[in-house]
Amino acid sequence: MQVGDLVKVRECPGAERCTCFFCLDSSNRIGIVLNRREHKVANWDGATLLTVLFDIGEWEVYTHEAELISASR
Repeated sequence: MQVGDLVKVRECPGAERCTCFFCLDSSNRIGIVLNRREHKVANWDGATLLTVLFDIGEWEVYTHEAELISASR
């Protein structure tokens, strides 16, 4: 995933009781990637953190938490 790509984060299991950023504000979970950077996490090589602009604001997600909807040109 690259800057400008359109992505969607997965629905939370048990969303009716969830208090995450997306569920609390009833987000559609679709956003545009604003920034991409490698993030060092212990015992996890090559984690890439994306800053994404969603309908409810900016949030950081890892690439494994997002699904590519449309690639930018």
